[in-house]
Amino acid sequence: MKGKIFLNWLAVLIWMGVIYYFSSQPNLKSELEPVLDLIFRKIAHMAEFFILAHLLFKAYQGHGLSAKKALFFAFLFTLAYAFSDEWHQSQIAGRVASIIDVSIDGIGALFFVFLKLIEKPVKLNNV
Repeated sequence: MKGKIFLNWLAVLIWMGVIYYFSSQPNLKSELEPVLDLIFRKIAHMAEFFILAHLLFKAYQGHGLSAKKALFFAFLFTLAYAFSDEWHQSQIAGRVASIIDVSIDGIGALFFVFLKLIEKPVKLNNV
């Protein structure tokens, strides 16, 4: 059990490191048309934080938290990390912080929460 808890949190930390790495890049623009590049980057934002919410959910459940509490804390921590990620980006030359990006990150996390809520509504109601 302790090994699984450790691996769950290790996955969270590795994924946060991946997000941190990409946030440290001064220019992430692709060779796509500007509109497509923008859309691609915003979808990537949502996906990054969707995955982080999922990993956090698993990590919190590994400690015996109910599904509702695990979802709540996963969302809360993911949103906090989104804010810290934007602050980090503001420190990188060529990057700027954006509350819109925090919102997009939050949408990714909310999408995960929504899918979990409709996936097993019976389990969540029994908490």
